[in-house]
This record gives sequence, structure tokens and C-alpha cells, in this order.
Amino acid sequence: MISTWSQERKFGSRFELFERNVATRLDEIDPSRRQARPLKATKALEGAALLAGAVTFTGKSGIEIYDKQTDRNGVNAEVVLAEWEPPHVWALLERGIFSDAIYNMVGFATEKLGLSFSEMA
Repeated sequence: MISTWSQERKFGSRFELFERNVATRLDEIDPSRRQARPLKATKALEGAALLAGAVTFTGKSGIEIYDKQTDRNGVNAEVVLAEWEPPHVWALLERGIFSDAIYNMVGFATEKLGLSFSEMA
């Protein structure tokens, strides 16, 4: 919010704040990771939207990562993003919009976005 105010001298609507927060969380701030696993902002947004839709419409609680042999009941990111190269899928799941991995699952870090998950859907 501070950077928004500094740059634009206004906050905008709650939705505009949400959009900016999502864009910020999708950006890779670590230069070495950005270079090692590049992912364009538009592609990151597209992937996050597809995963959000999959989580919402399936009712599954998270997104499976890494281990395909888990008994977890999450959305498989590689299936949802089947057209993507696996390194791009993993680069997306490492972005700040997702929570830290626990038991081979990640979720949307809704508390960082300032909204509940139901408001995202």
C-alpha cells in the first residue's frame, strides 16, 4: 500500500489494491532465482488464475507439488498447467503468492493478499 501511495498518490478500490498485491506476490524478487527460473509476469498471472480456478471448482484444499506418490487430496499443478514446461510450473509455485510447502502441498497465501479465499473466487 505504501508503494502504491508513493507512486500514484491514491489507493484505488479494494479490487485495485488486490490486483496490485497479486502482481507484487507473483514477481520474483530474488535476482538469482529470477535468472535461474525466469517466468514472465503475464504467464505467472495466467498460471495463478488457472490454479485458483482449479482449487475453487474442485473444492480441493491445496496444490500438490513434487511427489506424485502422495496420498494428498490436492490439485496437481502439472496437470492443470499441462501446456507448461515443468520448470515454469515450479518457478510459479515458488512465488510469494503461494504458501510455504508443507507435506508436499502449497496453497494460496490468502492472508498475505489481504483477502479470504472465498473473496478470491
